Amino acid sequence: MDSESPSSPTGECAKAKVQVVQSIPLGSPADPYSGAPYIPPIGGSVPSWEAFVRLANESTTTLDFTAMYFDLLGLEDRQQFNASEMQAFGADRGEAVFAALEAAAMRGVQMRILLGTLNDPMNSTEVRTLLSYPSVKARTWNPVKWYDGGIMHMKLWHSNGRAAYLGSANTDWKSLAQVQELGVLVNGTAATADLGRLFETFWKWASPDVPAQQMIVFSDKYAAPLTLPPWDINVPLELRVPMAAPFDLLASSPLAALSSVSSPQLLCPDEEDPEAAAANAYVSASPGGAVTAGRTFDQAALIDTVRSATTNLSLSVMDFLPASSYTGGHGSGPLYWPELVNAVLAVAYSKPVRVRVLVSRWAHTSKMMGPAMKQLADGLAACTTAYPTCAGSLEVRQFELPGWQNTTGPNATFPPYSRVNHAKFIVSDQRANVGTSNWEWGYMYQTAGSSWNTNDTKIVAAVQQIFDQGWESPFAVPL
Repeated sequence: MDSESPSSPTGECAKAKVQVVQSIPLGSPADPYSGAPYIPPIGGSVPSWEAFVRLANESTTTLDFTAMYFDLLGLEDRQQFNASEMQAFGADRGEAVFAALEAAAMRGVQMRILLGTLNDPMNSTEVRTLLSYPSVKARTWNPVKWYDGGIMHMKLWHSNGRAAYLGSANTDWKSLAQVQELGVLVNGTAATADLGRLFETFWKWASPDVPAQQMIVFSDKYAAPLTLPPWDINVPLELRVPMAAPFDLLASSPLAALSSVSSPQLLCPDEEDPEAAAANAYVSASPGGAVTAGRTFDQAALIDTVRSATTNLSLSVMDFLPASSYTGGHGSGPLYWPELVNAVLAVAYSKPVRVRVLVSRWAHTSKMMGPAMKQLADGLAACTTAYPTCAGSLEVRQFELPGWQNTTGPNATFPPYSRVNHAKFIVSDQRANVGTSNWEWGYMYQTAGSSWNTNDTKIVAAVQQIFDQGWESPFAVPL
């Protein structure tokens, strides 16, 4: 789903270098303090903490980033684990990122931090320290004002207007050392400009001058009343109020998207790689209130990648639920959200595609997800009793990162809220989607999120390698 498209592209390619970014948890149940990754990263990938440090260290003029919450220094975890244990866990990675941020602030880099509301990050020690420098500003984006639900879940960094990160890693030391993550690091002024526009959209939206505005719209599709801001693309066109938006929604706006599913940005081959080929990419967004002119809705980007498959389709995410799992903004009951599941099943039914779905199991997995994934896994059952049979196949597994059962209670050997595959991506034989959102109704319709979508063959191959590594490991188990 696109809103009005901006002016047509010139056909000129944007110079870009795109790299896969990974976090691989350190330690194992047999040796929690080994300081070694439990599996090796793929060749050519950049560690998440190094990507963040690089973006901060190389910033000379501007540095913008989003943060659902802040926990780079692990102050609470240090009350449970001693200094040597924290060192072995990799806590120094968070310290390095924070030191790089503070050094950038000391240099006078104009820094803008767009915060969520989890654990009140505006009043955290880390954010208060950064705000003590005159060049640093922070705002809070609280979607409850417009949606009665949702969170800031986008993980986006943009440095000097020429380098950017988009992916699943949080500003949390555990996200850098004890949680499995995936993102992309993009270098190139033109190639990152669209990510800059997306950050600017949310920054304007988070202004304290923007009032709380809500419409209650009954959705026939979801059979429920939805709470939405008046300009959201999910408000019926005849009821929508574009002028209520805190930013210009016209195609001529400086916040109009520079890429979309129907008009992706052409990327030049990497000059440093003689085997590189031209590619394209686009940036999507959620919720619908962030879909400016030409921007692709994040749900549509996910489905676009699913439908692109001709032989192979691999999906990996922490939480996958064809419903709403959080309350607020959609009436009193849950919603059924079939769009992504339907797209996956349609591919498996109609194309000779091997479909594999990998979801996570950890100490905080929703009890709703197991039955939902079993239902998905049984989605081709009719093909065994009917003629003609399905063209493709479908299998679902759970990824249990070693140590996930040792993160709670007084005898925990790993920090809380760790030891989980937190990455969110889809890769087909044609393209890859690397995102920030779990796959559940609220993440699409109430929550800040985005994804990098590309047919870059090197990125597609790298993301597929990451999926295969997990799928073929002993940690990917049947439901």
